[in-house]
Amino acid sequence: LEHLATELRVPPDALREANMYAEGDALPFGQVLCAGEWRVPRAWRELREGAEVEARREAAAAFNAAHRWRKRGVAMLPTKF
Repeated sequence: LEHLATELRVPPDALREANMYAEGDALPFGQVLCAGEWRVPRAWRELREGAEVEARREAAAAFNAAHRWRKRGVAMLPTKF
């Protein structure tokens, strides 16, 4: 995913969000994600805002620029359930 995001020149999180299941999608084992029960996209948005992910990424980038050997990073990975 990271490689594809780099090639497309889009942030990896944007690619992850675009590929999330949506309400009404059927999972490979037959379950349909019913309206009102599929909460992952909302949780994803709330986490990005509440955890100040962008500000933390900027802080990590500044730290990484100032330190040759020690590096920091921030990651968000969606899950199905």
